[in-house]
Amino acid sequence: MIGVHKSHMLRYEHGQTSPTAQRIIALARGLRVTADALLRGDRKGEEPLEFANVRLYEQMRVLDQLPRSDQQTVIDLIDAVIARYEVQHVVDRRRPSTQR
Repeated sequence: MIGVHKSHMLRYEHGQTSPTAQRIIALARGLRVTADALLRGDRKGEEPLEFANVRLYEQMRVLDQLPRSDQQTVIDLIDAVIARYEVQHVVDRRRPSTQR
């Protein structure tokens, strides 16, 4: 998940070595906690993650910083993909089970 071998993770866990800041950030993202939670065991102020797909969550945070016109383009695309999925779901439900 963070690009280190299992044996290296064990060294982190046993306090034999410490991860770099970059590895701490990667680990926090993978575990869906803040870096503070990893470093201090403090989970106060941690925002709840409602996305099962961490990459999608991270991309949404980046998109939130884009200009409104770019955000609207992405929203329109997402709406189109969801609409296509919903239509296909309805079609599949109406199709006889022998044709599925």
